[in-house]
Amino acid sequence: MFDTIAMEFKKLKRNTTIRLAFLGNLVPPLLNFLIYINRKINNNGVATLEDMLSQTVTFYTIFFGILIYGLVSSYVFSREYEEDTFKALLTIPVSRNMVIVSKLIVISVVIFLMVAASFAFSVIFSIIGGFSGVNMDIMLRYIPCYLMTYLLNMMLMPFMIFITFLFKKYIPTMIFAIVASTVNIVIISSKYAQLFPFSIPFVLINPNGYSYYPLSVSIAIIVSLFFISLILCFVFFRKEDL
Repeated sequence: MFDTIAMEFKKLKRNTTIRLAFLGNLVPPLLNFLIYINRKINNNGVATLEDMLSQTVTFYTIFFGILIYGLVSSYVFSREYEEDTFKALLTIPVSRNMVIVSKLIVISVVIFLMVAASFAFSVIFSIIGGFSGVNMDIMLRYIPCYLMTYLLNMMLMPFMIFITFLFKKYIPTMIFAIVASTVNIVIISSKYAQLFPFSIPFVLINPNGYSYYPLSVSIAIIVSLFFISLILCFVFFRKEDL
């Protein structure tokens, strides 16, 4: 198994798509930095580290996370179909289930590094911009928030992977990700945000103002989607004729 995981990391090490995904992952903290710098210059406003960290999480949970993490998750699988390397991969003495597990581990590590990078660059940009409130207490308070962002977004990825299995390309998955993130923007202030799986990460991280349904309903929806999608991925891939 460890050899399979190491092989997956070697595939991604110099991959252009993954590199671009990492660069795209830095867009939210950069955008927030420019927004708050502009506010300071034009309106004499005050920008804080807490503003940066909070707004960056909002960007990821509503829009960017679905797109960037969905791209990584779907690409790791779709490239095997597009390059016709799944057959060669399965000649290694590991089960199909283990192939999926190894790829899921790689995806989880890559997405974790992306979340960590977004946190780190939010802090770095705050220091560069001379924002107030740059202290360890704020950083420690937001680390659990970013970890929760990572875990909740990871729970959505098996569904994105299942779409990739169905179409054997990452483009349909990305089209779905664009639609889902657009729906998020439309419904995020409504009661439907508690019911739509791809807006639930934002709801659970920012529960204030969402009292239409018990939060347990939102938790049950996203957990159910995770397990159902994961099971479908294993069943579909195990039975698929490659």
